[in-house]
Amino acid sequence: MEQQYDEILYADLEAQHVYPKVNGQRIHCVVAGKGQPVLLIPGWPQTWYTWRYVLRALADAGFPGDRG
Repeated sequence: MEQQYDEILYADLEAQHVYPKVNGQRIHCVVAGKGQPVLLIPGWPQTWYTWRYVLRALADAGFPGDRG
């Protein structure tokens, strides 16, 4: 059920998964939306997916998702 909800929630959200190197470490970033960036930092052991329910609202408000 949750997977089906997520597919509907993100069906039209253009998000890119990128993997830049920072201080020699490869990190995962999800970028969506336009405008000033918002940095969402999940706590360990979570990942960017922790923010899946707010990502849509932030992107719609003009804030791109960044590192996470």
